[in-house]
Amino acid sequence: MKSFLLKIRAKRWCLPAWLTGALLAAGLCAAWPAAARAATSEQVETAIQKAKDYLYSQQHNGNWEPAAAAGAMSHEGGLTAIATYALLAGGESPNDARIQEAVKYLLNCKMDNIYAIGLRSQVWLLLPQPYAPEIRAAIDADGAALYKAAHPDSTLKEVPSAFYRYKLISKDWDHSVSQYGVLGMWACVQAFFEVPIKYWQEVDSGWRAHQFADGGWAYTSHPGTAAAPTKVITPPNKANPAGAPAPAPAPLVPAVQPETVTMTAA
Repeated sequence: MKSFLLKIRAKRWCLPAWLTGALLAAGLCAAWPAAARAATSEQVETAIQKAKDYLYSQQHNGNWEPAAAAGAMSHEGGLTAIATYALLAGGESPNDARIQEAVKYLLNCKMDNIYAIGLRSQVWLLLPQPYAPEIRAAIDADGAALYKAAHPDSTLKEVPSAFYRYKLISKDWDHSVSQYGVLGMWACVQAFFEVPIKYWQEVDSGWRAHQFADGGWAYTSHPGTAAAPTKVITPPNKANPAGAPAPAPAPLVPAVQPETVTMTAA
């Protein structure tokens, strides 16, 4: 091999094109990572069980609340709500004593934070029906609180809107909290809470008015107050890989509406 290379240098030979291509292809194949193998059903179930075991290991006195940090904004009940929701969504029984302890904590927790209330509403939705009287009362209370807390963006002069900020009494807004507020209201409606259709119309028109031309939303600005942000809440996805403007989605509500929206048991 050494003498062969010396001859190449001496005679200034070039490798044949076919050999160059073959060597390049071989090198690329060697460097190319192996295709990722999809997890098996058993591996998925094992991972879910590990996650549930870990959550239970962090439960203390029926809840997952950390020690309050000095000066920190209170999201009391929020961690317990999201942990309980994750366990129920992962298939844990509502009759499990640990779940019942968490539900009892959530029933007694005096929440004033939209994040926490929006998450607690997801828990109510996964509890057995017909709902126990105390659960029914909690659903109605959370739905009423979220409805009352929704407020317009004052910069949208002629566009009806409904947004949220951290607290029930807040009058400013951001899109992060607003998502949780709307998600919480959705859960309450799925659990047979009645809300005027005007609420959904205001949510729909407000979010549309806040959307930038590239299809995304900023955290606390919109086209009427700022240029398009470099970072948006809604990133490019498979349907829109480049983050290019997408066609306007269909309205969230049909053109003709009754006065209220409610869910009724079949």
